[in-house]
Amino acid sequence: MDIVQSFIQTLPIIKQLMREDIMITIYDQDKYIHYSPSADLDFGFKAGDPLPTQYRNFGIMDQHKVSRIRIPKSEYGIAFLFHLEMKMGVFLLQ
Repeated sequence: MDIVQSFIQTLPIIKQLMREDIMITIYDQDKYIHYSPSADLDFGFKAGDPLPTQYRNFGIMDQHKVSRIRIPKSEYGIAFLFHLEMKMGVFLLQ
Protein backbone atom coordinates (compact mmCIF):
# COMPACT_ATOMS: atom_id res chain seq x y z
CA MET A 1 0.00 0.00 0.00
CA ASP A 2 1.45 3.39 -0.96
CA ILE A 3 1.27 6.54 1.15
CA VAL A 4 -1.80 7.90 -0.65
CA GLN A 5 -3.77 4.69 -0.07
CA SER A 6 -2.63 4.67 3.56
CA PHE A 7 -3.90 8.22 3.95
CA ILE A 8 -7.23 7.31 2.33
CA GLN A 9 -7.62 4.50 4.85
CA THR A 10 -7.38 7.07 7.68
CA LEU A 11 -10.04 9.43 6.27
CA PRO A 12 -12.99 7.98 8.21
CA ILE A 13 -11.07 8.61 11.44
CA ILE A 14 -10.06 12.11 10.35
CA LYS A 15 -13.69 12.94 9.52
CA GLN A 16 -14.78 11.74 12.98
CA LEU A 17 -12.16 13.96 14.65
CA MET A 18 -13.40 17.13 12.93
CA ARG A 19 -15.87 19.37 14.75
CA GLU A 20 -18.00 19.71 11.63
CA ASP A 21 -18.96 17.34 8.83
CA ILE A 22 -16.39 17.84 6.05
CA MET A 23 -15.95 16.91 2.41
CA ILE A 24 -12.56 15.47 1.41
CA THR A 25 -11.27 15.27 -2.17
CA ILE A 26 -7.94 13.74 -3.17
CA TYR A 27 -6.73 14.02 -6.75
CA ASP A 28 -3.58 13.70 -8.79
CA GLN A 29 -2.59 15.60 -11.94
CA ASP A 30 -5.55 14.47 -14.04
CA LYS A 31 -8.16 12.49 -12.06
CA TYR A 32 -9.94 12.13 -8.73
CA ILE A 33 -8.34 9.46 -6.54
CA HIS A 34 -10.80 9.60 -3.65
CA TYR A 35 -13.91 11.57 -2.78
CA SER A 36 -15.78 11.62 0.51
CA PRO A 37 -18.77 14.00 0.54
CA SER A 38 -20.22 15.69 3.60
CA ALA A 39 -23.89 15.39 4.51
CA ASP A 40 -24.60 18.86 3.10
CA LEU A 41 -22.11 19.03 0.23
CA ASP A 42 -21.86 16.32 -2.43
CA PHE A 43 -20.52 17.10 -5.89
CA GLY A 44 -20.90 13.50 -7.03
CA PHE A 45 -17.24 12.87 -7.89
CA LYS A 46 -16.05 9.27 -8.22
CA ALA A 47 -12.54 7.82 -8.09
CA GLY A 48 -11.16 7.79 -11.63
CA ASP A 49 -13.33 10.67 -12.88
CA PRO A 50 -11.24 13.14 -14.91
CA LEU A 51 -10.56 16.57 -13.44
CA PRO A 52 -12.00 19.64 -15.16
CA THR A 53 -9.44 21.04 -17.61
CA GLN A 54 -8.51 24.07 -15.47
CA TYR A 55 -7.67 21.78 -12.50
CA ARG A 56 -5.35 19.41 -14.40
CA ASN A 57 -1.68 19.51 -13.47
CA PHE A 58 -2.69 21.63 -10.46
CA GLY A 59 -3.35 24.53 -12.85
CA ILE A 60 -5.43 26.56 -10.38
CA MET A 61 -2.64 26.58 -7.78
CA ASP A 62 0.56 28.58 -7.50
CA GLN A 63 3.27 26.15 -6.40
CA HIS A 64 5.47 28.92 -4.98
CA LYS A 65 3.13 30.61 -2.53
CA VAL A 66 -0.18 30.23 -0.72
CA SER A 67 -2.95 30.01 -3.29
CA ARG A 68 -6.36 31.48 -2.58
CA ILE A 69 -8.84 29.41 -4.59
CA ARG A 70 -12.31 30.83 -5.16
CA ILE A 71 -14.85 28.44 -6.66
CA PRO A 72 -17.85 30.26 -8.16
CA LYS A 73 -21.40 29.12 -7.45
CA SER A 74 -21.88 28.46 -11.16
CA GLU A 75 -19.32 25.64 -11.05
CA TYR A 76 -20.81 23.32 -8.40
CA GLY A 77 -23.97 25.05 -7.20
CA ILE A 78 -22.32 26.55 -4.11
CA ALA A 79 -19.55 29.14 -3.84
CA PHE A 80 -16.59 28.50 -1.58
CA LEU A 81 -13.06 29.70 -0.88
CA PHE A 82 -10.02 27.86 0.41
CA HIS A 83 -6.27 28.37 0.73
CA LEU A 84 -3.60 25.88 -0.37
CA GLU A 85 0.13 25.94 0.23
CA MET A 86 2.82 23.73 -1.30
CA LYS A 87 5.11 22.15 1.32
CA MET A 88 7.56 19.36 0.58
CA GLY A 89 5.83 18.60 -2.73
CA VAL A 90 2.34 18.31 -1.25
CA PHE A 91 -0.48 20.86 -1.31
CA LEU A 92 -1.84 21.49 2.18
CA LEU A 93 -5.24 22.99 2.86
CA GLN A 94 -5.07 25.97 5.22
